[in-house]
Amino acid sequence: MTNQISTKIDDRLLYRRQFFLGPSYVESVPGWNKIPVNNDYFLTTHPDLTYTHFKKNKIEVFSLGFLLDPYNPKFNDKEIISDLVNQSDDFDTFVKNTYHLSGRWLIIYRDEENINLFHDAAGSRQIFYTFHKSGVWCASQPHTIAKELNIELSTNPHLLEFINSKEFAEDEHCMVGDGTIYDNIQHLMPNHYLSINDRKINRYWPDKPITKLSMEEAANKVAELFVGLYESANNRFDLMQSVTAGVDSRALLAGSKKESQDIAYFIQKFEKLNNLSPDIRVPKKYLPNLGLEFHINKCEEYDELFDDYLEKNVYMIQSEKKKVLYYDFFKYHQGKVNVSGNIGGIIRHTGYNHFDGDGNAKELAKLFFAEDKKYALDAIQKWLDGGILKMVEENNIYLKDLFYWEHRGANWIPMFQAELDIAIEEWNPANCRELIIASFAVSPDGKNTKKRTELYELICEKLWPETLEFPLSPPDYFSFTYSKNQIKKMLYKFIVALHLLPLAKRIKNGPRKNS
Repeated sequence: MTNQISTKIDDRLLYRRQFFLGPSYVESVPGWNKIPVNNDYFLTTHPDLTYTHFKKNKIEVFSLGFLLDPYNPKFNDKEIISDLVNQSDDFDTFVKNTYHLSGRWLIIYRDEENINLFHDAAGSRQIFYTFHKSGVWCASQPHTIAKELNIELSTNPHLLEFINSKEFAEDEHCMVGDGTIYDNIQHLMPNHYLSINDRKINRYWPDKPITKLSMEEAANKVAELFVGLYESANNRFDLMQSVTAGVDSRALLAGSKKESQDIAYFIQKFEKLNNLSPDIRVPKKYLPNLGLEFHINKCEEYDELFDDYLEKNVYMIQSEKKKVLYYDFFKYHQGKVNVSGNIGGIIRHTGYNHFDGDGNAKELAKLFFAEDKKYALDAIQKWLDGGILKMVEENNIYLKDLFYWEHRGANWIPMFQAELDIAIEEWNPANCRELIIASFAVSPDGKNTKKRTELYELICEKLWPETLEFPLSPPDYFSFTYSKNQIKKMLYKFIVALHLLPLAKRIKNGPRKNS
């Protein structure tokens, strides 16, 4: 799983795979690409950030990153963009025509009237922006904008209380809402686009009610998309895919079946992970049974010089413990594309055991362990005040689905990828709006959250049934370093196995409050 790409640590790693868009080029990053969007706005992009340009009549499209088309798996980025333009009459139609795409990308769409920016379904190619007196500035990270424009860190006491809290650190520094650590620099959230000329953020999705699908119909749709997307990715990239004992991982493995002989399957062994951990011992058994090799990458090395660049490249590090993972990718796997299942949380209600209640900011804030933090409560209430409750009702969407997608998913998932950019490119196969909508359609009222896991299991049955011959997410009985939450979850699973549901629910939900 090695290649010959240079592992030299030097200035080419600074802001690797990042971009700037503004009323002038950025001169502080020598050697970067300089691309005019029109007479007023200019792109400055890192040499390792894939760039595509297509022009037809008075329409110009600039894409940063890579796009994957499951229905045209042989298309490259230029062919995908040209196909989108040829099928679109205006910007609104163009956006709708991207719903089937996966990848990790952002698009700048310019016509005679405006410049609009939007990104992939999960917002994994991040866009941060500020409405400055000199014009609109956008970049991959907020601190790079702040550096160019001399914007100071926020002194908002509620923000400082939130980001300096123990809960924020334990939650891997995951922000809530569209804010950053700078008062005037925001994060463009999924399902929205930025209008440069109007200096406005506009929502483009949902655009129509979701039509309910049976489990079978949804599984067929998602399975079809997985197969097409893997074929597209394998035609373009040298893929490596992390494999665990979880259901997300198993579904992606099933989706990769036709391309599996070209993919390097692995796990990164670090911190508390050991050979008896489910995420190692389970795939170590079932992958050879499927005729596949399983690589266990020991992440034990680190270089302090690498750390200097990593710390400069992102405005917050998720976790110090993950740094060895990035260095492992950098030293041994450059040139590959890492396939990840992180976006599965948007589909499976991940974390929903932490909170209840629709339309209540305090209850929703529990997903961030921030129900007592005014900054988080204000950010969520601002989102709710934008007509969210009426919108989800009219479009058959479960509020918590949209909340997880636009708050938790949008802030936590891209953080890891942004940190990983110094080493390697990453792709989430489930980062596809058409796929997410199909999963939402299984239970549009959101009453049965278990259905999402069942959907993934049905996809495995359809694409590669042998992947289900080994257990999914078995308890880690061999770990000797459990947190209180881990012990609680293990006890809950054990009691469920004994069919003692009333007692299990009591343990899961905690003691009843006196009325």
